Amino acid sequence: MKINNNSLKIELLQKYLFVIITLIFFSILIWILDKGFDLTDEGYHLLGYSNAQEIGIPTNLSFYHLIVRNVFGWINLDILNTRILRLCLSIISTIIFIFGFHKMITKYFKQNKYQYSQYSLLFIGTFMSYACGPQSISYNHLVEFISLICFGLLFLIICAPSINNKVFIRSHFFIV
Repeated sequence: MKINNNSLKIELLQKYLFVIITLIFFSILIWILDKGFDLTDEGYHLLGYSNAQEIGIPTNLSFYHLIVRNVFGWINLDILNTRILRLCLSIISTIIFIFGFHKMITKYFKQNKYQYSQYSLLFIGTFMSYACGPQSISYNHLVEFISLICFGLLFLIICAPSINNKVFIRSHFFIV
């Protein structure tokens, strides 16, 4: 009886500890959102997002600047807005991935309870890209968002056998 009580305490401590660490990590990310500027990479990306710059002309080797400018043209793509946009896209894509990952675990590994440590580590791992590289949206971040969303949707489709191939093709259409 005593062992069960201790294991329950350890499980609750672990759950709350990982949730608290994730919230602390996330609040630090929000706090540093408007701090600093990377002249090399971030300046390059911001020049590409503005309309009147040479880098935004289609003679460039990569067209992701035009994609970001056209998809998010309704936002003023300055430094703070691109950082906020990247953070929002990271949160949305991570939630989709974690939701699909949870469905996969519960179906194939019979874990019905939430594993807060796994989800917190997935959440924190996604935001480790803030440790290196620019904080604004770049090509690598777009690939990260699309990959997380695609794998999350793939996990959901694998776990739901009633979904046919048309839904699979439609859900992954934005890759092309």
